[in-house]
Amino acid sequence: MSKEGSADDYRRWGIFLSDIYLRNHFEANEDQILLIGDAISDDFFKILKIVASETGAGERPSIEIQKKILKILSDVTPTKKGIYDLLQNPTRENANAFFGTDMGDTEAILDMIYQDYIRPYYEAAKQVLSGIDLELKEAILETDPIEIALEFKGRVVPKEVAEQIYTLGSSASSELKMQVRWIREWVAEQPIEIAKAFLFAVTGCETLVPGERITILQGTTDELAFATCTNSITLPDMDMIEPEERKGLLLVALEASIKGSQRYNKF
Repeated sequence: MSKEGSADDYRRWGIFLSDIYLRNHFEANEDQILLIGDAISDDFFKILKIVASETGAGERPSIEIQKKILKILSDVTPTKKGIYDLLQNPTRENANAFFGTDMGDTEAILDMIYQDYIRPYYEAAKQVLSGIDLELKEAILETDPIEIALEFKGRVVPKEVAEQIYTLGSSASSELKMQVRWIREWVAEQPIEIAKAFLFAVTGCETLVPGERITILQGTTDELAFATCTNSITLPDMDMIEPEERKGLLLVALEASIKGSQRYNKF
C-alpha cells in the first residue's frame, strides 16, 4: 500500500480488510478464502499495530511511536536510516551535519522529521484503522503483524506450491512431464523464502490465491523464461543435452533465474 491516497481511500481499505477478515474466518469454506496478495506490505501491518496501540489523543503521535514507525521505514528503505538516527538525537549540530544546511532548533527538526517522513504513513494507518471493525482491530492488537499479514496474503507452504505446478493439456510429451516432476520436487523441498522467491518470479506475487496455478510450457529456444501475466514458465529445449545432465542443468537454470541471474539462463 502506498502512502499516497485520500483519507476516504484508506478508510475504504479498512472496511475492505474487515470484510475479508470476517468472511474468511466465519463464512467461507477453505476453498473460498479471499486473499489480497501483496497489495499491502507486511511492514504496513506492523505500522497498523503500532498506531492501533497508541493511547494518546494528541494531534501527532508521541516521539516513541514516531521512532517505532521510522525504524520500520528505515529497515525497508536504507536511505531513511540517517533520519532515524537523527530522531534519536535531534540536535541542531547533528541535523546541520546530516543535511548540510541550518535546520533550525530541535523543535523545528522534530517537526520536519514528522511532517516529511512519518506523518504520511501515520495518517494512512489511522485512516485504515478508522474503517476497521472491532474484531479485526483486536486481532491486530493481539497478534504478531506477520501473522495478520498472512491472514490476508496467504501462507506459503512449499509442498502446496509444488502441487499447483502443471502442464497444459494431455498432449504434453513424456520429457516435459518428467521436467515438471523435477520442478515440483525441487520446489517442495525448498525453504519458505525460496518458495516465495519462486512464486514472485513466476506470478509477480509471493503467494498463490486459491485456485491459481503455475503452467509449465515447452520452449523452442535455449532460454528459460517466466511470464507473470500468465503464471507460466517456458522451459528451454534440451534435446541437445545429454539425458543424464538435463535435470541438474534445468534446476541450476531455474534457481539462477529466480535469483535474477542471467548466467545460467542459457544452455
